[in-house]
Parts: sequence; C-alpha cells; structure tokens
Amino acid sequence: KNDRVGNSVLENEILCGLANREESPIGKVLVLRRIIRNLQEDSDAARIYTEKLPDGTPDVTATTKLEQVTSEIIPPRLRNLDFINYTIIWNEQGGLTEETHAGYLRDVCE
Repeated sequence: KNDRVGNSVLENEILCGLANREESPIGKVLVLRRIIRNLQEDSDAARIYTEKLPDGTPDVTATTKLEQVTSEIIPPRLRNLDFINYTIIWNEQGGLTEETHAGYLRDVCE
C-alpha cells in the first residue's frame, strides 16, 4: 500500500526528506515558514495557497494532515534555529505582489 497517495506534495517531501530519516537533520535542514496574513481564501488567486477540493470547497483532510505534519512531526526533529518565519500580507487586489515575494526571497538568499 502506498501511504503517500492523497498527500500534498509538501507533505510527501516532509515525510520522505525529514521525518523518516534515521540520521539527525539538525544543522542540515532549514525550514522556511511563510505566513500569509489577511489571506482571502474565497478569492480565485488564493487557491494555490490553500488546500481546496476541485469544486473549491476546503479540503479539511489535507488541511488537517498538513497541520499535523507541520506541528507534530517537524518541530521535534529540528531546533528553533532551523526555522525562518516570514510574514507577508495578502494584497486585496489579487494576492501576493512580486515585491512581497522578492523581499523575503532576497533575505533567504543573502
């Protein structure tokens, strides 16, 4: 049985790349957490940033599983120093601007 069927790509990457490794990932993994404030989940532009079913309704199962991975599986495997949190603001005119993305991506690369 393939336990990864029905998982998001992110969930599979976390499970395969971090959670199920025997060796310690400390000092070898960096987790970038992007927090989007004022996200308008009912807008078309938000679909790529949220867990939705094809009909546009919330995918409660995917959301619950992803929350479990990010809150229960990742934190015990890493130190606080291994996390970088970025908070960005949702633009009411259509989502995230290039300037918004450029700011935190530039910080990561420097």
